Amino acid sequence: MREGIVAAAAELVFKSGARETSLDDVRHHVGASKSQLYHYCADKDEVPQAVIEFQGSRVIAEQQAELAAVNSWERLLAWRNKLVLLAEAYGKIGGCPMGSLANELAPYRQSHRTALTAGFQAGAGEIERALLALQACGALSAKFDPKSLSLLFLSTIQGGLLFAKLNGSAEALAKGLDQLIALIRNQE
Repeated sequence: MREGIVAAAAELVFKSGARETSLDDVRHHVGASKSQLYHYCADKDEVPQAVIEFQGSRVIAEQQAELAAVNSWERLLAWRNKLVLLAEAYGKIGGCPMGSLANELAPYRQSHRTALTAGFQAGAGEIERALLALQACGALSAKFDPKSLSLLFLSTIQGGLLFAKLNGSAEALAKGLDQLIALIRNQE
């Protein structure tokens, strides 16, 4: 039941925002009673914390197969294509689930900032592993620091997803990733 509550809360927050989603909205969406909701989520802060963790895991899981397969420029482009497809499908609705949560929740609680930072670091870590694999096979120049480069990718993705939310198109994300990949590829 707790997983259902958290998944429902994540869906509602993604569509309407954290500040606009009440515990009653979550309760109605999942079909739970107040006592069930408060049994699984003891206080109001527990729901946003759980949504942050849920969305962080979900965002990584959606890209995991492509990132784990990176061993060539073609595989890196397959990951880029997956990101653009995800942005076309979901980014126009709410941008990046983690980026939107960061914008809404980070100013209010240190616990939210900590959880959001951990989620972004986990995502950057997955990108870094893919870049290390690309470097290990000799495709990515040794002059690049995969850790720093992963942060540049993450920043490009976040900016591109913000524009997808604003403009209803993943064009900025696609162009930003294309430019970044072309820049590092031409340094071979």
